[in-house]
Amino acid sequence: KQWGGTLGGPIVRDKAHFFFSLERIIINEGRSSVFTTRPDKNFAISQDTDVWNVLGRVDHQLTSHHTYSMRWLFENPQFNPGNTIDSLREETDIDQTVVGQLNSIFGNTRFNTLRMSWTMEDINRSNPQYFANGQKQWELPATQSYLSFIDVQNPAGERRINHAWHLENTFTWFVPGKKGDHDIKFGTQFQAINHRFDDQTNMNGTFTFRSDAAFNPADPATYPERLSIRVPSPDNSFMQSKAIVGFVQDKWRITPRLTFSLGVRYDLEI
Repeated sequence: KQWGGTLGGPIVRDKAHFFFSLERIIINEGRSSVFTTRPDKNFAISQDTDVWNVLGRVDHQLTSHHTYSMRWLFENPQFNPGNTIDSLREETDIDQTVVGQLNSIFGNTRFNTLRMSWTMEDINRSNPQYFANGQKQWELPATQSYLSFIDVQNPAGERRINHAWHLENTFTWFVPGKKGDHDIKFGTQFQAINHRFDDQTNMNGTFTFRSDAAFNPADPATYPERLSIRVPSPDNSFMQSKAIVGFVQDKWRITPRLTFSLGVRYDLEI
């Protein structure tokens, strides 16, 4: 099922306008798995994929020389991959972007663009019990890993959140008749990114079996051969990066058949 719509119009006549878009997607797929060595694990289910896409935008002409625009984009897909019916996991991905831009005209030959943006990505790849248990993977029963499948539950329990901030300014200046025509641009950019990662994968432990046979206390051949588990604590990490950029360039048109593109750029990434 897919539906949606758009709506736009004036806020202030000939000055400010808005636009809004909404899209909804629901995919309902039949899914089945057959385990020849363990028919008791066969299953057929309906797997859902849900997606929301939202876009909003506002444009405003402040004066005859200055205009600005703002836009917001939101996307949220989620689905449920997995192995056996008990080892399904959930994936959600929330993406958001906000961008603001100010355009300014100075005379007939100079133009400036100031742009600011923020982007966020929140990805969660975990088993359903991880969500329901308040994100405490170590309190869940151990996963059972057989030769052909994993069972009990998926050992995945991880989440990543990224934030990015971006600021840039570009000034354009057209200079005609100076031993040709010059289209000069110069500007600067600044970017900061935060990366936060929480990984509790396998903190519940995984029993590994040598066959697909069901566990039988009276049959030592069905016992697990090893237990692996993450200790002593979750892998919680935080990373930050920054970038500073400066550039200047000149598109120098000497004749209709000869143009030089000259420029220099400096990037500093920390």
